[in-house]
This record gives sequence, structure tokens and C-alpha cells, in this order.
Amino acid sequence: MSRHLLKFLPAIMILLLITPLSAQAVNDLTSREDVFRFLEESLQAQVSLTEKTRTMEEIDEILDRYFTSEYKSVFLKENIVKEGGKYVTYGSDSAPYYIPFFDFSEVTEVEFFEDEIFVYEYFPEKHEGPVGYESHYEGLLLEKENNNWKVSEYLYSVDPAEMIGAARKKVQTDSEAHDNFVFKEPFFANLEPASYSFYLSIASFSAFLQNVAAMSNHHQEEPSQTFLTSGERQ
Repeated sequence: MSRHLLKFLPAIMILLLITPLSAQAVNDLTSREDVFRFLEESLQAQVSLTEKTRTMEEIDEILDRYFTSEYKSVFLKENIVKEGGKYVTYGSDSAPYYIPFFDFSEVTEVEFFEDEIFVYEYFPEKHEGPVGYESHYEGLLLEKENNNWKVSEYLYSVDPAEMIGAARKKVQTDSEAHDNFVFKEPFFANLEPASYSFYLSIASFSAFLQNVAAMSNHHQEEPSQTFLTSGERQ
């Protein structure tokens, strides 16, 4: 996980005091700058939980702007501590499920898809100080929940080529499935027989009405002929 995060917590706290949290989550992430700002605010939201004890409702309101329900659940399970009937988070060596300390520069990769945004960065190995780690990628998956972009999954030691390749394959598969449903011949092939059957049904019904009318006329003529014949006999 992001063990190197703790080293920068003092700077983050200063930034938190200078920059207030947004009133609501960013719903329209269309550029790298939008994503960077959103993730910086997401990290501020997490770090702000160390300031004082809060009710669970207050904590949920702070995190809900930036994280899906599932992500909030795992983050709180790993980091929340009950104190005096309320809750607070403390820093630790592991700091699980905190936003990775991205550089937010050209080395931070952002991949946009229709329903997903991948953010990842390569972290070279580090063995100095109290916290060390091997070279690895860390990343985040952003998805929409109730039409709002939110952090949905933490990606540790990921393979970017495999991750992005799977996402692109999914987009291609969904697109082909849509094309097959809307544009392929089998979809339209059923329309002509149905229309033709409807035409035959109308034609048959019309013929039936004509037969009924003819039979009705025939029965109306018979009494008249019988009356004339009886008159002649008289």
C-alpha cells in the first residue's frame, strides 16, 4: 500500500488548511487537470478525518462526495477508530486505501473510458527511512455512482498494459454487441414477415366481411321471393 504517504502528511495537513474542501464532488471529469484536482480533494477528505472525532454520519458525508459505498466501507474498516462515542482516524505505516501520493505531473498516467477512468503511476523502489517498498505501480479506478464520478477501487502493483488492455477489450465487446443488436440483418429480417402477416390478416378479415355481407343480402332476398310467389298463387 502507500507506505510513503506518512512522510508527506504534515505538508498535506498544511495544504488542507489552506484549501477548503469543495461543496460537492466533481461530476464532469473531462481532463487530466479535472482528475488531479478531484483526487487531491479526495485525499484531503481522508486526511481531514484525523483532525477530530466525528459521528459516523459526519464521516460518511465527507467521504461520500469522492468514494463509492464499497470503497468507503473498506477504507473505514481499515482506518477508523472509536473514541469517546465518536470516530477518528490515525496515521499508520500502512495507510491502507488512502489515495496514493501521486506526483500529479506527466509521470501520472490518466486513461479515459466512457464509464471508467484509470489513474496510475510508477513508484521506483525505496529502502531508505522507516518505510520501504519495491518498485511497483499504484493506481485508482474511478467509476460513476448515481451519475457522479467517484473512486471505486484501489489498484496496487498493477500491470498497466494488462489493465488498460482489458478495459479497451470491454469497450470493443460492448460496442460490437450494440451493433449486432441494432444494425445487423437478423434484427430487421423479422420486420418484413411480421408486416406481411399483418397484411394477410387484414386481407383475410376483409374477405370475411365481404362474405358476411353477401350472405346477409342473400337472406334478405329470399323472403321477398316467397312473398311474390304466394301472391301469384292467390
